[in-house]
Amino acid sequence: MERKIADRYLDHSYGFPVLLLNVELVKVRGTWTPVIDYQKFAKNVVDKLCKTSGRFSGNHVRFIRQYFEMTLKDFASTLNVTHPAVMKWEKASDNQTGMHWSMEKDIRLLALKHIGAGHAEIGEAHTGMQNMPFSPIGTLEIEASPWKENQNNSESVFLVYFQKSESVITGNQTLLSSRPSRIHINTAESDESKEYIVNGVH
Repeated sequence: MERKIADRYLDHSYGFPVLLLNVELVKVRGTWTPVIDYQKFAKNVVDKLCKTSGRFSGNHVRFIRQYFEMTLKDFASTLNVTHPAVMKWEKASDNQTGMHWSMEKDIRLLALKHIGAGHAEIGEAHTGMQNMPFSPIGTLEIEASPWKENQNNSESVFLVYFQKSESVITGNQTLLSSRPSRIHINTAESDESKEYIVNGVH
């Protein structure tokens, strides 16, 4: 399979934008796809998300809950809130949840604890949360190279993911592309020496 390294690749696999830096891509059926272990990489996304200034969106909350494989009821019980409260947060989708800042801090600190952050690391994160932010969290930027998929398994892994075709509009043209059900490819654009790779267009 054809492969290359992209300086920047905008990914929406987790329900919100994550900019992968220095990521290897493999071309499968005309679509460029990151060669990373998404399951292991998700832990790094949780860490980055919980330490980034800004307010959670509903999709951020859903991602954290699902990462820890918790039902709505279990998540609500852990936070000592009602089931409908969690549903309300997640229904905000791309928008801010509207939850109190103290509750969002609790979610962040709890998530960091459960991914194995040490006391000093959690304490530092807590100190950085003293002032409540008002703007939403922007695009997360994460180095992708440490999370590369196993070279021997990557081709078979990505082939399994291709299950459907979808029409994707980029600029003034529509591209019909087969793409992984768990990986969302986004609009291609470039700026001088950096590039976003999508749908085989760069």
